[in-house]
Amino acid sequence: RLSVTALGTVDETTNMVTTAINAFKLKGEEAQKVYGYIFEATKNGKTSLSELAQGFDAVAGTVAMANIQLPEYLSAVAALTTTGLPAAQAHAELKSVIAGVTRESKELTAVLNQLGAKSFKDLIDKKGGLVNAFKAITDAVKNDDAAILQIFGSMKAYNAVVQLSGDLNGAYTEGLESMKVGTEELNVAFEKQKNTVSAQWQTMKNNLETLSIQVGSALL
Repeated sequence: RLSVTALGTVDETTNMVTTAINAFKLKGEEAQKVYGYIFEATKNGKTSLSELAQGFDAVAGTVAMANIQLPEYLSAVAALTTTGLPAAQAHAELKSVIAGVTRESKELTAVLNQLGAKSFKDLIDKKGGLVNAFKAITDAVKNDDAAILQIFGSMKAYNAVVQLSGDLNGAYTEGLESMKVGTEELNVAFEKQKNTVSAQWQTMKNNLETLSIQVGSALL
């Protein structure tokens, strides 16, 4: 269903979902919600599942270790793509942000002390999320571009932080809120599309691909 509605293959869907579940250590109901999260990211962003999957493998583990939740990360990626930025580049920018804050520079330490946080992870907990942490830092330095660049360490990181805490904050917030009903909306979207010729053809290909994966797993 996700492959049909989010414009991707079963293989891409399987790889992305499996990576997300393993990296973020999701189980049970939370693991099932991953399909809805990915669907909402493609729906709210200017991207497809195929594009969203590019670069996700390389960053998922880093994101999880930084104490960033999957829905907020995918919402941030989706918001960045609304400007025309490719999803792979959005992944790269957010990875640069994480790399920047793990350097523990004196500039970052000073701002964290000002905000009463021991680390960037601690700031995420205190502020209730990744983008809220960005906003707290940019507010603390009074939106000084040079200071933001010093704290996060690169132009890639700067671009993501400034946009998500500024012009794209509304798109990010709306996207994150929609994640709560992602699975239901995925099912509704599939029901609307399944009777079209293109969807029926895609579903047939997906079923064959799924069968080949099952046969391959059995042989292994």
